[in-house]
Amino acid sequence: MPSMSLPSTHFIAGDRLVASHWRLTVALVVSLLVGGCSQLTKNDCLTADWKSLGFQAGSQGQTNARFDAYRKACAKHQITADFPAFNQGHAEGLRHYCTYDQGLVLGQKGQAYNPQCERARYPAFAKGHAAGVDQFCVFESGLQDALISKDPNTQCRSSQHPGYFAGFNEGADRRVLTQRIHEAEQAQARLRDKMDWLNRQIADREAWILSPESTPVTRAQHLSQLNQYKTELASLAQQYQAHEKDIHYLRYQLEGR
Repeated sequence: MPSMSLPSTHFIAGDRLVASHWRLTVALVVSLLVGGCSQLTKNDCLTADWKSLGFQAGSQGQTNARFDAYRKACAKHQITADFPAFNQGHAEGLRHYCTYDQGLVLGQKGQAYNPQCERARYPAFAKGHAAGVDQFCVFESGLQDALISKDPNTQCRSSQHPGYFAGFNEGADRRVLTQRIHEAEQAQARLRDKMDWLNRQIADREAWILSPESTPVTRAQHLSQLNQYKTELASLAQQYQAHEKDIHYLRYQLEGR
């Protein structure tokens, strides 16, 4: 279980009530921060305010599953953690988490609905989340999502948020164009390396041909290699120019979108 952090007192609703529930002992808080549930001491388990721990989990929109980690840690000390108290605190915490404003914030970020807030029990949260999703699922969000992912945000529906999907399609086209430009530039880089090598070989062969130490036989060999290198260099130069034209056209398309 990850280390627990000190609870924030800046919840969207019920700040004072939330703050009043943080009655954990200093020793318990330090143990949780430093080592997680596995580091709970016997005294931690004896003095733990299980209702407050449950409230903390609920007020952060978390499940009550973390109680199992507490239970196992305290069982090592032959101490039974108080699940009814934890569960009672968790339920109270959820009531302060599952609000319209909290749902709105999640929706505005394009985040999934928190199943801890059952729709029938917390209709305000559901309404807030739906409103937030509508605010998120617009053209600009779709555009940004497409630039970093091949899949649209599952919170957005094509029938309800056409603007988002118009943006996503536009972003997908831009991503493809950007990728093609990148691939062409990489191909050019590889060609430049080969062309640099060929130019060095050509200069070397020309030097050998003009060298007084060269014989008619070696001169003929170097001349044959020189012609091969020049032919290959000309071919690579054509490929390089073809990539240059592609890059120019792709950038023109990208800038015109």
